[in-house]
Amino acid sequence: MHCSTVGELIYCSCLYSPSESYQSLRKPAQLWYDSLGEYRQLQYLNSPTVEQCMNALYWEFCGRQDHLKDIARKEFFKLKCCFYNPKDLDKHFQNAAKRYYLIGGMDDPNIKQAYLESIPQPLGQETLRMIVMKGQFLGTTFFGELHNMVLRTLKKLCNQRAFLTDIHTTGKKLEKTCERPELKIKCHHNDKSC
Repeated sequence: MHCSTVGELIYCSCLYSPSESYQSLRKPAQLWYDSLGEYRQLQYLNSPTVEQCMNALYWEFCGRQDHLKDIARKEFFKLKCCFYNPKDLDKHFQNAAKRYYLIGGMDDPNIKQAYLESIPQPLGQETLRMIVMKGQFLGTTFFGELHNMVLRTLKKLCNQRAFLTDIHTTGKKLEKTCERPELKIKCHHNDKSC
């Protein structure tokens, strides 16, 4: 079998497919090709490159993929992470990043704001506050850098919580210590001096 153009190659492969997996496609492909009519058959036969021919076939059977950007945008805005675990935040970032680059998030600061709102709110708000304190803008922050700032903010919040817990525990110990009679200063209510 000798085919001189891309279109003939497709036509011939529809007719003479050696593999059984292609045999099930041969009949529908042949019917499709025959139903094109002479003009559209010539368009396929005269395709200048294999890529253009394959794109045309893909669009014919699967449709154009312009709607994928809209779907990815909707999915991006529906993403939510409810956990503070760094592994969960990493997984959430990976899911968001796939959609972020597909929808062109580099050019839209609202997308980054939506990402910060998709993580647990105290963490998202504190991350935004850290960005502002550094003198940066959310719109100029890279998406990967934003995720790293989220993880640093999480670490900062965990350290603050540990510090406050320690103060609370120490405060209870001091309260008990200060109640010892030898440490109390006695004052008379009538005499305002101690």
